[in-house]
Amino acid sequence: MALSVKDAFLLSLCDGAKKNNPITTKQWLDEIGKDYLQRIDWFMQNGYLTYCESSEALNKMKVSDLKDILKKNGEVLTGKKDELIKRIIEKIPVDHYGDSLEKVYKITDLGKKEIEERSVYIDNKKFGFSFSINEIEEAEKLYKQKGNNDKTAIMGYLIDNNLNKLSSQKHFGLLRNEYHRLHVYYLKKGKKEKALEALLTTLYLDLSGMENNNGVSKYELLGVFLDTTLWGVLQEQLKDLNIDTNQLQGLFFESTNKCVTKLPFRYFEPNIMFQIMIDRLNGEQNLLEKYARYSNRPDPNNPNYNFVVFNNLSNNMPPSQFNNSNNNMPPSQVNNKVIKTSSGCLLPMIAILVAVIIVVFIF
Repeated sequence: MALSVKDAFLLSLCDGAKKNNPITTKQWLDEIGKDYLQRIDWFMQNGYLTYCESSEALNKMKVSDLKDILKKNGEVLTGKKDELIKRIIEKIPVDHYGDSLEKVYKITDLGKKEIEERSVYIDNKKFGFSFSINEIEEAEKLYKQKGNNDKTAIMGYLIDNNLNKLSSQKHFGLLRNEYHRLHVYYLKKGKKEKALEALLTTLYLDLSGMENNNGVSKYELLGVFLDTTLWGVLQEQLKDLNIDTNQLQGLFFESTNKCVTKLPFRYFEPNIMFQIMIDRLNGEQNLLEKYARYSNRPDPNNPNYNFVVFNNLSNNMPPSQFNNSNNNMPPSQVNNKVIKTSSGCLLPMIAILVAVIIVVFIF
């Protein structure tokens, strides 16, 4: 008997879950329904779900609980978690500690088959994609006609369609979020190279300054994107894949060239973006100030994108572009020069005014 999409999704959540608290994520409760405990019992009775063996259950226990078992049975308490588990399995009969083990669910081969068959629907929910059941069914039908039942490829097809849709609508903020979801999806699926490509495109869109409705954000707001946890994730992936700076440069340009859209505006050219990326990975601070003079200036009158000026230009412009004659100065020097010039003009005017008041008073 084939499981419904709803039941297959619930079954996927049970893998590795504890019997006394199988669903710990509240957001899924609306998805799976209030009768989920009865349906889990049905999975157990019909061979879709079972309990982990004692060795697997031990693996999910805390070190302190493992030591309690050893202590009660007069065994040595020293060693790492793996060593403690091995000692329990080798030296203590299961019936001496079985009552201490929490029952943990494990999906059977029959259950795995059902989950694989419904994996596109399940991944659509788990990773926050918003494809309708009709869209998924149409994609599966298309791939079935081609003789291809690769669920990851079907999901990739759906994602590509959505990327193109968001691009044509000029919703670059949503486009960025979709690339981020794609990065997480590929990571979970073990496709590390594709995950890195999606992450680099995410960072590229972040540093471009483009938003939804074809808008351009303020230059200073780019600082938010330079302070996200994605940079730590990038560092870990580069280390995991053993990628050096030269290889990263090639991957970055390749990824940005593959981006589904040509951006109508970006604050930095790709070569400057890459240098900012390297500096950020090396822990440098104040990068917006450092690279302000290399940034592009958005034009409020350009019909290709929407850029709104608030109060005055300086609120929306990179610091080095307040005055073109000062482009080679650090922003602090530009500001000091402006303040100094303003003060220099003001003092003579005050002196003249005081002199006029004195003359009027005398006469």
